[in-house]
Formats: sequence, C-alpha cells, structure tokens
Amino acid sequence: MIQVRRAIPEDLPFVLSSWLECWREAHYAGTLSHDDYFAAYRKALTALLDREDVEVLVAVNPQETERKYEIYGYLCHEKGYREPTIHWAYVKFPFRRNGVLKGLLTSAGIDPAKPLVYTHKTADCVQILQTKNLRAKHDPWRARQVKRDKKGSR
Repeated sequence: MIQVRRAIPEDLPFVLSSWLECWREAHYAGTLSHDDYFAAYRKALTALLDREDVEVLVAVNPQETERKYEIYGYLCHEKGYREPTIHWAYVKFPFRRNGVLKGLLTSAGIDPAKPLVYTHKTADCVQILQTKNLRAKHDPWRARQVKRDKKGSR
C-alpha cells in the first residue's frame, strides 16, 4: 500500500541527493568534474524546485512511522504547459514494478497514454519510454528556463 503526498521540507535532502547521484551517471549530464558537477547541479536543481509551478510528489508507506514515512519514490513535474512536463521521476529499486510510478503520475493528473514532455534523459528513462510505448518528447529547455507564458510551448 502506498500513499502519495506533496513533498515536505524533510523529503528534499533525499530528493536532491538521489536526483544528483542518478543524473551524474547520465550521458546528458555533461563533462563537469565531480566537484563542479555537484556544486553546479545542486544549484540548478534547487532553483528548479523553487519554481512556482513545480511540484514534487512522494510515494510513501503510510503505516511506517519509525522513519517518518520511508519514501518509495517521487515525481517532480511542472504545471502550466499544454503537455504535462516531468522533470524527474525516481523509484527505489526494491519498489519498482509495483505501480509506484503509476500512482505518482495519477496523483499528478498525468495520463501516460497522452503526449507529455520530459526534461532529463537517462538510459532508464529511454528504456521505460520504449517498453511502455509512451508518447513523450525530450525538451531540456523547459528545465533550463522559466516558461514565458502559461499556455506556451516553452
């Protein structure tokens, strides 16, 4: 059983650290040195998370109180575009293939059968898109700049 809720401040260290670690392995992350990578991307991701229309949802076990709801996974998305925009999705390995991502998408109001945009491309992302036959378009510019209008393409 999972519960999906908006991220709280206590969740953000896990969100940032897991995102930074996973993205560091991606081909698209670039060629920054280890030290420069963490400084630059921590700043960029923090700015992204601070945007008005960006929301982070987390999937947790509502029955676990000892660790204040262990996070199974999370979804970072941005509202206000024609197509849903996903900046990052992550599910811990032991909880994959258990509907966690589907629950996060549903809670965000994102129908994966319809067109969507994602901003961070990884090998896992490409595999999921191909396996699930999703109609998704990669557009890293949405993560790099604040959108100009609520309806616009960028």
